[in-house]
Amino acid sequence: MLSIAIPLITFTYYVDPTTTENFPKIIQDSNLQLEDKTNYLTIILWSIYGIGVLIFGSLFFKNLIQIVFKINRNTKVKSQHFTNVLLQNLVIPHTFFNYIFLNKYKFETKQIPKEVLLHEETHATQKHSIDVLFIEILQVVFWFNPLLYFIKKDIKLNHEFLADQAVLNNGFDTSAYQNTLLAFSSPDSYRDVKTHQLANAINYSLIKKRFTVMKTQTSKKGIWLRSLLLLPLLAILLFSFSTKVIVLEEKTNIAEQKLTSIQDKVSAKQIAEYNTLAKKYNDMPEDDMIIRKKDLKRLKSLYGLMSSEQKKNAEPFPNFPPPPPTVVEVVEIKSPEAVKVIEVIEILPTAILVFS
Repeated sequence: MLSIAIPLITFTYYVDPTTTENFPKIIQDSNLQLEDKTNYLTIILWSIYGIGVLIFGSLFFKNLIQIVFKINRNTKVKSQHFTNVLLQNLVIPHTFFNYIFLNKYKFETKQIPKEVLLHEETHATQKHSIDVLFIEILQVVFWFNPLLYFIKKDIKLNHEFLADQAVLNNGFDTSAYQNTLLAFSSPDSYRDVKTHQLANAINYSLIKKRFTVMKTQTSKKGIWLRSLLLLPLLAILLFSFSTKVIVLEEKTNIAEQKLTSIQDKVSAKQIAEYNTLAKKYNDMPEDDMIIRKKDLKRLKSLYGLMSSEQKKNAEPFPNFPPPPPTVVEVVEIKSPEAVKVIEVIEILPTAILVFS
């Protein structure tokens, strides 16, 4: 799972564009012509991979169909949570999801010990078939990876450990249970008997390891220590095999940043001051409006500092009349100064601008 998930994790790094100036530049030559060559090696490798997927996929579906046929064509005895599939031929008890495959004669004559039945029921209860199916599908896709074969073996062995532990937790004697496993999994008892790859079955070759685990008691402290040791390894795998993306960080306009920071600092007192001045001039008739230059300057300053949300909630900006036109008269004066420009301001009758 980790080998599939870790490469899909992406870490994004934002880099200042100024740091990219030292990167080597690639010069493109329009006159350079590249020869178009067919990469036969890639075609051959993909062909081999496709053939492997086809072969392993066919074997997977063949095993799956055989189990389905075995379920449909044999006698089934349903219990509360499981279905016992009774087979005519001699088989090692094995499980596929909630179906437990047993020899019909031994089941009807009650020659199958309760420990063995409980062992197989544990496989069904804990849904071990899901793990087996998952690793089998991975093996179809990544058939070229030899580690999957070892992983599949370890997964099935772990399933047996869990089932054994469930049997022992139900009060069965360890020695008696071990003797039962030997009797039901020895080559002499089930010679030439084969079980499906997709099923959980008692395996004689793994008995020694299972007996060792039954006698070993691992403390909770030891489990925690082992789990903590995995964390550094997981961190190394995560940063070594994950995808890294470098993104050039766009520089924001400095003036815009300053304006935003200033707008965020407009206080309630300043808004109240603006509302008072704006209301004062909004209540004045436009034909008889007396505008103080100090108030006009303050209104513009406060309104410019306010954010968009504050402007919506504040008094509307007063509708001041347009400023009077400026008449420029050039007067020639006989003096050392060649020309003197005199500004004559005409005050419109609609408004009076008071300089104070």
